[in-house]
This record gives sequence, C-alpha cells and structure tokens, in this order.
Amino acid sequence: MLDVEPQEAEEIIESLRNGIPPTGHLSEFTVGRAGQIEQLTYGLDHTDDDPRVLLLQANYGAGKTHLLRLVREVALESNYVVAFVTVDSKSNVRFNRMDQVVAAVMRAIEVPGMAKKGIGQLFDAFLTADGDELDDTLIKERAAV
Repeated sequence: MLDVEPQEAEEIIESLRNGIPPTGHLSEFTVGRAGQIEQLTYGLDHTDDDPRVLLLQANYGAGKTHLLRLVREVALESNYVVAFVTVDSKSNVRFNRMDQVVAAVMRAIEVPGMAKKGIGQLFDAFLTADGDELDDTLIKERAAV
C-alpha cells in the first residue's frame, strides 16, 4: 500500500483511469524489466571514465516512453537534474530546429526537490546551495550589472 496524501491519491487514480502509470510511482508499475532498467540506469551509479551511449529501439507500444520516464524518476531520486522532452511535430519541437529543442529543454529542466520546472529552478537551486559561500559584496556587484 502506498502512503500518499489524498490529493496525490486522486492524481494517481486519474492517471490510471487514463491508462498512464502515475508520475513518481513508475517503479511500482514496472515489472519484468530488471535487465533493461539496469542498462538504462548504469551511468547514474557508476562514475567511470568510460562514456557510454545506449540506443533504445523497439516497436510502437513496446514501452520505450515508460522506460525513459522510469529512468527520469531514478535520476531525480539520485539527485540528477533532468529534462524530459518529446521531439516531434505534435509537441511543436522539431529535431531540425535547434532553437525549439533548446527552448523545450530549458522549460523541462527538473531539479530534485523542487516542484516547478525550468532553467530558473536550476539557477535557484545553484544559488541556494552555494549561497553561504558567496560574498555579499560580490552578489551586490553582480546584481548591479
């Protein structure tokens, strides 16, 4: 049984009504894919110097988006900043338009522990994390510029 607030329970039920696993709870709705999940999340736990590229390819309806949404959740739980963007003509983000791709990424940035999305949240998290180390005069000088 999940221990959730009433509002979150309603969101979960509505998501399931629409046939979509609820955001934030994909691990509870993912079975039989341990090997695939391990391959997709390998880089989150290992900081070796060997860069990896992984191609996720499958037929329509095989669960590619589900797996990528799960990786997003695992990354957020591991304190990574993520951006989940769909690049297609329906979402008005076309792969051949770098301005659209970059804008979509900036809007979709998610910072662990912050409710809102966007590049501003990343800046806020950065300033909050390093706020004690910044000199007050330096902050005032930068604000004046």
